[in-house]
Amino acid sequence: HNTVTPGDAIQSHNIVSPIIQYAAASNRAFAITDLTPAYPNDATSLHRGIALLDRARVLVQDEYQPTKTNEPLHWVMITPTKIELSNDGHSAILTSNGKTLRADLLEPTTAKFHIASTRPPTPAESQNDGTEMLAIDLIPNTDGSSTRLAVLLTPVGKNWPKLNPPALIPLNEWK
Repeated sequence: HNTVTPGDAIQSHNIVSPIIQYAAASNRAFAITDLTPAYPNDATSLHRGIALLDRARVLVQDEYQPTKTNEPLHWVMITPTKIELSNDGHSAILTSNGKTLRADLLEPTTAKFHIASTRPPTPAESQNDGTEMLAIDLIPNTDGSSTRLAVLLTPVGKNWPKLNPPALIPLNEWK
């Protein structure tokens, strides 16, 4: 459930979403997967990159080209932590057991975080008690270019240095 979804699509069953690139070095490790096969009718292209930066922060970067104009993209992270949104909706603080994580929405700047319910529509389903959903809903670029969605997750506390956000580059340029 902690993924991106085009529109109201449901992932195709028995598909393979291959890891198309990965690397590991002392200051950066990453993997990129091609999620396009999971949404054959809804995405011309959908890639997700996850990078461990400076062995502390995690960058989650998605690049999306829909098959239909104005097909929204939904990004979600389900968590048992307490979520507090910033006033502008571009960051969130997640706290649990005395530990704090900051989520920063780096791109697109027009998008915002919101908190959504994790309760399914019927009582017969697991009600996901004690969880919340940090979510982003956005309309992709209408000019045919790929839409980039980037979220940076950073631990907060005295043991973690305050660092500037990374420069964002296309997934196909990650090294």
